[in-house]
Amino acid sequence: MPLGRRAAGYVGRRRGAEPRPEQSAEVEVVRVLALLLLSLALLLLSLALLLLSVVLPLIVLHRCPYNFFRTSNDIQASWGAVYRNFQSVAKHQPWWGSQGEVVTGPGCFAYPDTMEVGNLQSFVKASPDKLRLKSFAMDRSNFGAWVIVSSPLILGHDLTDDVVMDKIWPIITNRHAIRISQSFGASNHPGGLVRAWAPPSADVAPANRTQFALALPPGGLSGGGVWSVPTPAGATGPVRHTLDGVETCMGVATKSGHGLPKRGTVELTACASPLNASQTWTQDSEGKLKQAISGQCLVLDNGRGPGLELFTCKNQSSAEWTRSNNTLCSQALCHGSGCASRSMCLAARNEPSDGGDGTMQLWAKPQPNGAVAVFLLNNLPVGSRNVSADVSLADLNFTHGSGGSSVFDVWAQKALPPLPPGARGLRAAPIGSFDSVLLLITPTTL
Repeated sequence: MPLGRRAAGYVGRRRGAEPRPEQSAEVEVVRVLALLLLSLALLLLSLALLLLSVVLPLIVLHRCPYNFFRTSNDIQASWGAVYRNFQSVAKHQPWWGSQGEVVTGPGCFAYPDTMEVGNLQSFVKASPDKLRLKSFAMDRSNFGAWVIVSSPLILGHDLTDDVVMDKIWPIITNRHAIRISQSFGASNHPGGLVRAWAPPSADVAPANRTQFALALPPGGLSGGGVWSVPTPAGATGPVRHTLDGVETCMGVATKSGHGLPKRGTVELTACASPLNASQTWTQDSEGKLKQAISGQCLVLDNGRGPGLELFTCKNQSSAEWTRSNNTLCSQALCHGSGCASRSMCLAARNEPSDGGDGTMQLWAKPQPNGAVAVFLLNNLPVGSRNVSADVSLADLNFTHGSGGSSVFDVWAQKALPPLPPGARGLRAAPIGSFDSVLLLITPTTL
């Protein structure tokens, strides 16, 4: 073949590398399909955003259409109904556990129905003076209960009844109480049940009081003392608690003389010599603490605390205890990340915690600037003795300022003696049946 034709053929083959007409058509089809798919994706994204902008507000409105939701049945003009409805709030805004478990707060408040302030006097059968005093106590307890859990303060009495209005006016116009209702701490927690317990049949001198063991988050253990268990694993001996040089041993209280709940109450008493069966425990390699006398394991009440109980030993995480920073901690509430904040650790307190709606209750609500509001409620029946109560600041997750803390009595509207920086708690004045104490504790600086 002549050189010119070979060169021409080579050039022709090079030109043949260019897309043929049918190849150009295929490329164009692919380009059009890609544009169509991109347009469809953008359209679907736009529809999703539009749907989200419409549906999400509807979901929120459906959950809290008026910024609150009912937690209870209809209330009645009786103390029993007021107390029952008040209890219905606790599960929606637990004091213990993580903030994620609290489903109420600003924008969506728990509402146990209207208040019965002013409507309760006819349900106390006594002389006119006692009737007036007791109904006033119930009225302010009703008001304080709704205040401490941030429930809407909606009155339910006859507003045209001047006699009733004059009686309850000091309650419903208490600006300090209303400020607590409308104020929130850094976490926006709306207030919750800290502890509930049945008080002993009589007040006991501080030096002679039995202490009780309960479980608290690690942040609430200031002044918790030192705990020790039998070692090594499988050994038998006492579970000891040492605080300020005083050593006690853990056992289980009997119900007689204490008005304690049906389940055994874990108490701390002087270590017996020789050790008795109630104070004898064995910790196995998995961390389970088994009591010798019952053969049962120490577990968190209802799997979450703060109360403790004995229960049949099973493969439950709430029965496994590990030593950490001089105390014993359960990881029952620990799931995934953030385990340290989900632990529950042993602590000692002056009253038991039955985990339910005991006759004495301690509620709290964080306030601005590190302050905390405290509500103590006595649900003992009419005619019962007045009851004093110890409040541990550690249970309130409260920290003193450099100058200690101020204490304000909201019902009396006056300052109480301040707490020094080293104070671990305070003892509230005796509380009558169906009555309450509402305090505001605020850290102070020098």
